Amino acid sequence: MNTGINLKVNIKSIVLVATALAMFISTSNAQSTALAESGSTLSHVPIPVAVEVDDFITLSSDIGVGGLQVNLKLKDEDDYKKGISLTMPNHIVVSTNKKFSLLARAANKNFTSTGYSYFPSNVLDIQVKNTDLLGTGLNLQNIQGLEINDQTLITNAAPAIKKYLNIEYTISSKNAIDKILGSNPGIYTNTIIYMLSTL
Repeated sequence: MNTGINLKVNIKSIVLVATALAMFISTSNAQSTALAESGSTLSHVPIPVAVEVDDFITLSSDIGVGGLQVNLKLKDEDDYKKGISLTMPNHIVVSTNKKFSLLARAANKNFTSTGYSYFPSNVLDIQVKNTDLLGTGLNLQNIQGLEINDQTLITNAAPAIKKYLNIEYTISSKNAIDKILGSNPGIYTNTIIYMLSTL
């Protein structure tokens, strides 16, 4: 009789089948885990992102070491013969997200002193001395004789963040002799109003 032998063979077969099945399940689980850990896309969700951009424009004057005020001095004969000039570095600060123009005008038609003596505002010339301005069609213009109406210094300058402008103030020899010579001694004042315009 081979009943015992057949039973042992069948039990061995069942054990082998069960072992193989367990190994298959384990391998499948391992492959699934490895697939998930490998960074493969199993699911996705779209997230919208919005960036809002606003216009901005600011114009200020940097006080700096020498102060805000422009101080020009006609001290002697030589100053009248040669004229006087003063460059204020980083004097005007521009920030805007658009192309811009810079204009200037005199607040009053005359420079006046406490003694009621005066001479005209157009004795003063103004020039932007920067060489680092950018822009298609950029144009720098000198103000030859400051007036009470807006006069252009810069047109078509590229957008900028904290662009520092160096401004030169000049009284030519001609203006000093023709319009100031003979005025009473003293300090004569006026105010320059700068305007930033975006395009």
